[in-house]
Amino acid sequence: MRDWRCTQTAILLVTVTFLQFQTVESAYQLRVRAHRYRNSDSRLSDDSSCDGFFGGQCENRFNFCMRGHGASRDNNWNNCPRGSFTTGEVGDDDFYFGTYQIYSGVPNPMVFSGTIWEVRV
Repeated sequence: MRDWRCTQTAILLVTVTFLQFQTVESAYQLRVRAHRYRNSDSRLSDDSSCDGFFGGQCENRFNFCMRGHGASRDNNWNNCPRGSFTTGEVGDDDFYFGTYQIYSGVPNPMVFSGTIWEVRV
């Protein structure tokens, strides 16, 4: 009778040990949809006029860069480890983005995907 209990305990211990070391793999897909852009004062991000003295409309270009939480917010568009999308000149100072694409080769929604997403617990 004792041998049976020892065997049962050993099997239970091995099973619990294997359950604790399971590997989990997953993937993510983040979709970002652009709806509207509005810059009624025709100003740049530093608050200067888009067209010097004449105050014309801006020549809008967009850079969408996916970085991790806490990453630098510099304008280094080569530092986008999770992906990026860049447009050429798009629209005027008040427009709605296209339903299927923002610019040639830039879909709307833009899809960022991967297998690692850092979280803070």
